Order: sequence, then C-alpha cells, then structure tokens
Amino acid sequence: MRINSKKLSMLIFYVILSAIGIVLAMLPPQRLNEAKIENSLKPLGYFTVMLKVEDAYDVYGWQVVIEFDPQKIMVTEVFPGDFLDKTNGDEMSVHAYNHGYKTADNSFFVYHVADQNKLIIAQTLLGKKDGVFGNGILAHIKFAYLTEGYQNAYRLVFNNPHYKTLLLNNESLPTTGRIVLG
Repeated sequence: MRINSKKLSMLIFYVILSAIGIVLAMLPPQRLNEAKIENSLKPLGYFTVMLKVEDAYDVYGWQVVIEFDPQKIMVTEVFPGDFLDKTNGDEMSVHAYNHGYKTADNSFFVYHVADQNKLIIAQTLLGKKDGVFGNGILAHIKFAYLTEGYQNAYRLVFNNPHYKTLLLNNESLPTTGRIVLG
C-alpha cells in the first residue's frame, strides 16, 4: 500500500497541531499581574474596589458588568466577597482572564474580561438552597493603574444589550437589591 506524500504531510500536521493544543490546555492559569502588559505603560500602583449589594431580597445568583478604560487601568485579580461565599474567598483568589471555580460554600464564582474593557463577574449558589437577604460584598476587584487620572476610569453597566447586571432568585427570575461599587 502506497501512502500519498500530501496525505502523510497533512496527517503529521494534524497530529502536531493536536499535541500543541493538549500542551497549551495543560498549562496552569497565568496570573494577570504577571501577564505581559499590552499597553506600553507600566503600572504605577494598585487599588482594590469592592462590589457591594444593598437591600437584597432572595438572591441565589448575580451577574455584574463593569466597563473600564484599558488605557488607564487593568484588572489584576478578582475574588468573591462574603455575600454568597461565607469563606470570603481569600485563599481561593482567581488569577486568569477566564476562570471559575466552586467555592467551599457550594457556590460557583466566575469572571471574564471581554473586549479588553468589560469585566463580567458572576456567582451562583449550587443545589437547592434559599436565596440570601440583606447587604454584603459580592466581589473584590484589584486594578493596576497606568496613569495618574484613573479615579473615574470604571463604572457599573446596567444597559448593555449583551451583558446584564442583575440579581436573580433560585428560579432564575430577577429580584430586588442595589448593586454599587465602593
């Protein structure tokens, strides 16, 4: 049986491409603050913002969208607050642009940086549980600032057609409460 050299070349190419994909998938997540900064500016410093909820009623899950100016600030770390995750997530800091994990209190926390200027954060309880009521911290967000005028370089977004900022009950219906940055 004779093998065509073009077919053999294609087979070798696909095997090598598959091996590269497997190796890349096995690499550990890279810390954002250790990642290469695409902006030519180096961080001048860091600050942390708390994402809070006030007067919440029966919250089983939430999603928040924050737009930021990538010329002034960049996201370095995001981790859950104490509202749904009573362990406060300190030892489970999330270190990648697209990452999620199950927390000790049986909730799932995830975030994603989209379009280089949108931070989407979400958390939900897992299993059959009642929602949470009251006030608390949803997440802690650590930013690096790249210029001196960074104070107004981020904001909550409520009217984005693709990503929603909202609180949900255990039936995936919107519930009440106020989400604020502090």
